[in-house]
Amino acid sequence: TTVVEFRAVVDQVRAICLMPSIASEQSGIVKGDDGYEIVGMRPNKKILCLVFLCLPRLFLAISLSLVGCEYLAQTVSLQDIVLNSLALAFVLETDELVATVLLTNKVRTMLAESKPI
Repeated sequence: TTVVEFRAVVDQVRAICLMPSIASEQSGIVKGDDGYEIVGMRPNKKILCLVFLCLPRLFLAISLSLVGCEYLAQTVSLQDIVLNSLALAFVLETDELVATVLLTNKVRTMLAESKPI
């Protein structure tokens, strides 16, 4: 699961960096017949996304990987290894659970209707 989190962070960074830059007076989101489409981002928003979304996510993934592997390496019994690895997976998936609970219905609908980047 930690490798999946690293891959997700790399994909997020690539999506932000490869997103076309737009001028400050343009809108980056266009609503079409089949949903919303993100057509570009302002350069300052790209930097903010990288600093406040990608870097903390990468830091947490690295920290959890190091601490989790050390914790699992010190576990002796097979039952405890299985239990501790499930606990580590739960901690890594907590962000998805929090997003499901805290996002409003309008935001969830908008995300469901948006096209992939």
